[in-house]
Amino acid sequence: MTTIRRFVLRVLSFFRPGAAEAELSRDARGFRWLDNSRMDFTLGARMLAKYPALSLIGGAGIYAMMSFTVSQRRKEIGIRAAMGADAGQLLRSIFTRAALQLAAGIVVGTVLALMIDRAS
Repeated sequence: MTTIRRFVLRVLSFFRPGAAEAELSRDARGFRWLDNSRMDFTLGARMLAKYPALSLIGGAGIYAMMSFTVSQRRKEIGIRAAMGADAGQLLRSIFTRAALQLAAGIVVGTVLALMIDRAS
């Protein structure tokens, strides 16, 4: 069994239990396709339901982290504003710190995901 085929069947079995027995078949041009008799509307519906939910959870996490960071830096932001920093400079400092936290989270999450994938 090829690596790509195993990956496709693994993804299908995650979204649709029992889909691991789905077969890949070749069309007239030699391309491999999933057997359409095993694919149905519920797979697409489940995928459309899961990804927005995960995005919403991720967005809420990013908002919570930014809100916490800004609340911790209120005095610093107030002092900068009193010393003459304009709104653009204040927003830039807030979003720069948020971008660094987001980048660190992406790196750590990717490394952990790769480690988990190799372990399984």
